[in-house]
Amino acid sequence: MNLYKELNKLKQITRTGWERWHVGVDKVESVADHTYGTAILAMIIHSELKLDLNIDRVLKMILLHETEEVRIGDIRPFDDPEKVKLKKTQGYNQAAELLDNLNQSDEYKAILKEYYQNETKESIFAHQCDKLEAILQSDIYREKCDIHSEQNKKTREDLQRAGVDIKEDDDLLSMFAGYGVEAKYFDDDFMAIVNEILARN
Repeated sequence: MNLYKELNKLKQITRTGWERWHVGVDKVESVADHTYGTAILAMIIHSELKLDLNIDRVLKMILLHETEEVRIGDIRPFDDPEKVKLKKTQGYNQAAELLDNLNQSDEYKAILKEYYQNETKESIFAHQCDKLEAILQSDIYREKCDIHSEQNKKTREDLQRAGVDIKEDDDLLSMFAGYGVEAKYFDDDFMAIVNEILARN
């Protein structure tokens, strides 16, 4: 139960990106909220596209990989370089350490390592679901979030310094989706979903 209590803290750790964009809601999405959303999204896409992959393994990857954030927090790709480096070098180790005392720790750590290496079809699919869920969440928040407002100036400038192209007519959704496309996060199946989301707005 000690592990459960520690991981339960993910319900209180907010997704820092939404906080910094001042999305205008009383309760900003937590890491646990994002994990649930990503898992449900993975199940739906796997079902509807009839993909040939091990969805049980995918769901374990999605549930396990965010556990690192209990120890190191929610770090974005555009955060301080030292924080980003910490996530890359310590993310797996921190998550694996949490699982050490479980009877199935070897299995879970192998699944974690597979996710971080991002080479199998299951891990690639899990990563794409993780990114797509953020785009879908940006669609939910965009109506109350003006990314061009004065209060969002610093966040906007931070992203632009990191090479994110923010256009004058962008909103939160088009900016997030545009970055995901430019970063080549998605294969053809996922690109079709992203394009469908954008076409509806």
